[in-house]
Amino acid sequence: MSKIKILLVGDGNHQLITNYSKWLTKSKLSQNFEIDILSLTKTGSSNLKFYSNVYEVQFNFIHKIKLIRKYFKFYQYKKLISALPNYDYVHFHFIGRESQYILKQISKNTNSKIITSIWGSDMFRNKSKRFISTCEISDILTFTSKDSIDFFKSKYNWTKENINLCPFGLAPLEYLKKLTKTKTECKVDLKLNPEKIVIIVVYNMAPQQQHLEILDQFLDKNLLKLKDKVQIVLPITYGGSINYKQNL
Repeated sequence: MSKIKILLVGDGNHQLITNYSKWLTKSKLSQNFEIDILSLTKTGSSNLKFYSNVYEVQFNFIHKIKLIRKYFKFYQYKKLISALPNYDYVHFHFIGRESQYILKQISKNTNSKIITSIWGSDMFRNKSKRFISTCEISDILTFTSKDSIDFFKSKYNWTKENINLCPFGLAPLEYLKKLTKTKTECKVDLKLNPEKIVIIVVYNMAPQQQHLEILDQFLDKNLLKLKDKVQIVLPITYGGSINYKQNL
């Protein structure tokens, strides 16, 4: 039996994509899959093991020239896509500007079935018509929650029956589901004050999460009254820059 060839498109270092590949290769059908990735970032050496082949744009001095770097990068993607082997499925994770361009190029040059996974912020922050045109090209759309599906259908008057609910596959969530400790016990383990209300501000360090704007809201005189009753936690394990982290 020939293997099912899958090309992932996204950040080759992202935990959601590495876990996706890891799950497929550990499944009972693992011998039937060959998983490659067209990574939008430089894939770290520790993550290469998750993929059979890794395709990436090679960065050089031209990428430092502001006026032409975007067009040059798209040219590189076009050239890279033209040399790719045939795939049964091409699976896009998170739809940004680069993914939109790549998806359209792949749809023009291959007969691969296209799966597009909307993570959430790529839809909620989107203001471009290219987003919905990208969705229209896709054969299958997946979303991480029913709320996001309802939002998408309502906003874009979507009537196609090609939507699937696929929650994020994160190994840590499996451990959290099995937790038997109370919230208070968890706070103690995490060295948080068990007497205070914990407020989590977004989930990574990317500037698009608008940490500073959110924190500014706590300067409101009514919220300041709660200062001694709450503690704010900022998860900044990935994304952003050193300068942005220092500002936070």
